Amino acid sequence: MSLKNILYYTFFSSFEKKNQIEKNEIWKEYREIKSELEGMKNMLDFEAKRFERLKQLMKGRVHTITTTKYDKHVYLRQEANERSFRCIIYDLDNTAIHEGWMLQLDVEERAEEFFIRDIQGGKSLGHGEIAMDLFFQHLEKRNIKRLSEGLDKAKRIWGKLSPVDKDRRDRQRSYYTKMGFDFDLKNMMVSKNL
Repeated sequence: MSLKNILYYTFFSSFEKKNQIEKNEIWKEYREIKSELEGMKNMLDFEAKRFERLKQLMKGRVHTITTTKYDKHVYLRQEANERSFRCIIYDLDNTAIHEGWMLQLDVEERAEEFFIRDIQGGKSLGHGEIAMDLFFQHLEKRNIKRLSEGLDKAKRIWGKLSPVDKDRRDRQRSYYTKMGFDFDLKNMMVSKNL
């Protein structure tokens, strides 16, 4: 091979290697950008689904959106009157429009007391605390504190523990005591004097 050919192939070979390295870097950068864009698209799709779900939940109602102590976005729907209180909490981080119901608290007034009819759902993510706090706020707004009114019998909140929830007693005890209730396993009930 002639010197001219050797120089030509050496130059061309190094140029080709440099060109291939640049191509590899460009493809790497392209894949990174493409991956970022796909992540952004997925996030936008998620937010669009969450927004659609929120629109469905809010039709014709007054609502609250908040965050649990575990940074879960939740939507709260309250229905209250002088005889009953209901709070339904939905998980907004779930993308399915009709899924994500997390907890429901139903309380009714019975004579001088409030009876917890049911607490359904919950996954130890702060939903129950939010629901009970909303119920306590409801009571305060109505100024239902029998002792401050000078009445003989203090109002209380109480409920029965369901026999089917026996596997969750530790969770129930933790929740109710945290919310200020007495937890009476012997009589299968919880109560709180106001």
